[in-house]
Amino acid sequence: MAELKPERVKEISDAVLYEGHFLYPYRLSALKNRQRWTFGRLYPRAYGEAQRSVDAWFMQTECLVLGRPETRLGVRVRFLQLMEGMDVDGVPPNRAEVVPIHEDLFHSRQEPVEREVIIADLPFAELLSSPKLVSFAFPTSREGEPFLGSSCRADGQVVRRRWPLEGTLELSARCTGVACFKLTVRVSNLTRLHGADPTDRDAVLLRTLLSAHSILEVREGRFVSLLDPPEPLGPLAAGCHNVGTWPVLVGEEGERDMMLSAPMILYDYPRVAPESPGDFFDGTEVDELLTLRVLTLTDEEKREVRAMDGYARALLDRTERLTREQVLRLHGALRSEVPPALQPGARVRLRPRGRSDAMDLILSGKTATIICAEQDDEGRIHLAVTVDEDPGQDLGWEGQPGHRFYFRPEEVEPLAVEEEGPHEPPADPHRRGG
Repeated sequence: MAELKPERVKEISDAVLYEGHFLYPYRLSALKNRQRWTFGRLYPRAYGEAQRSVDAWFMQTECLVLGRPETRLGVRVRFLQLMEGMDVDGVPPNRAEVVPIHEDLFHSRQEPVEREVIIADLPFAELLSSPKLVSFAFPTSREGEPFLGSSCRADGQVVRRRWPLEGTLELSARCTGVACFKLTVRVSNLTRLHGADPTDRDAVLLRTLLSAHSILEVREGRFVSLLDPPEPLGPLAAGCHNVGTWPVLVGEEGERDMMLSAPMILYDYPRVAPESPGDFFDGTEVDELLTLRVLTLTDEEKREVRAMDGYARALLDRTERLTREQVLRLHGALRSEVPPALQPGARVRLRPRGRSDAMDLILSGKTATIICAEQDDEGRIHLAVTVDEDPGQDLGWEGQPGHRFYFRPEEVEPLAVEEEGPHEPPADPHRRGG
């Protein structure tokens, strides 16, 4: 059974899911927080078509997969669903109202709940024979719980209501060449409006998929980067038609078994900076700027922030606990573009691709040792290597032509420990040729 492993992409997926959930200054009284700013909205089809497709009701991902009919596919679609404005006993619902209850503030803003649609262990052979259409639905629900103020006493009843959602996930694949498939994943919102006023955007949002994105994973196959495809696959990659979303490779650098298709343009292997203390939600704004801004909020403003929801409270508490050193870390950092496994002295296996040089064909599959990383005029990184079986390997360290070769980081594979075996490095591995 091919299992999806969302933990490998959860951090960046969560960032996509909640980006734009609310904006600085994180107060409902701020005009911009009376609307939603999340990316990737899929409105009900009836509403989208009435808007002449200005507001999308579906998203489509197309990408290339290298594999066989036996290659297995897993798909996880994630999105947020809004809950009806929370009501307190005796207080009429109002989607943008802040209500004082004793010494606390309570707001009736619509709040999100996470939703997922999962398909696992699907062989490409099935998709090649016919498309697969999967329907999904989330029924209406209503739940209540006591509203606990800061005094921890029950100050009323909180009622949450969710309207039903309906949609489809359509998968298809076609062969584009030897061991190469074009995969299409289409997510549609087919929720009926159930008498909701189609001109009332807040009512429509209760039936909308927010921050919709998908995580794709293959087993016994590899995805092709659409940003940097191998030269022979360039035209096929350019022909992929993505609507409202953009797929990129995710996971560890060099891994090609997972893609994130998000409603924003990212680069391959996106990551949340390790210096970031947590989510700030504010439309990809700078963490350092937001941190300093939050620290300048007045006590009354902080009281409003805490009334927003649990995410706002956590943001405020986390920011107030930051030490001076943690704030300074947000100012910036320099990073090497070469992963630790590809540092000078590391042994690798050569996997040249996208070139027709006869020497590349000869060197393919051979083991080599990295001398250094160099950057060309266009900012691209190249690894200088010497081939382990070359009797003149030491000449490669001296920069002699014919003994030093250049490969891009994605054209080499770090050797596993069991593959390393005995290896005598050059007498002086610190020598660097020009």
